[in-house]
Amino acid sequence: GRVVMVGDAGYCASVASGMGTTLSFVGAYVLAGEIASQQHQHQHQHHGHTQAFESYEKLLRPFVAGVQTPPLPGIPHIAAPQTRFGIWILHKVLKTVSVLQKSNVGQYILDRAFPEDEQYKLPKYDHIKCTYI
Repeated sequence: GRVVMVGDAGYCASVASGMGTTLSFVGAYVLAGEIASQQHQHQHQHHGHTQAFESYEKLLRPFVAGVQTPPLPGIPHIAAPQTRFGIWILHKVLKTVSVLQKSNVGQYILDRAFPEDEQYKLPKYDHIKCTYI
């Protein structure tokens, strides 16, 4: 008997990360892909689930660990302020971010904060046929 939890119950991302929904979708995709891969390799018999869960853990663990770690110390306190001053700081930070988002400076900062070579690459499951609605 195995139990697999996905989403917030399974990964508990930092509140400040804004990655809860992303983790939910990525986790579900990887779990389904690994289970389907093992079933494909074992000719649709009910074997290979242990290997599927191990692969799922191995593929997803580094991504989850990165998301669970706040990008900067103090970010959780800024994201959930407890004082008037903290709320004022939060509003200033959000205003600055929204202004920067509309400029090349914002893209420059995002590119440096999240380098492409450090981004999580979704595994491809070529043997699985997907139907999009």
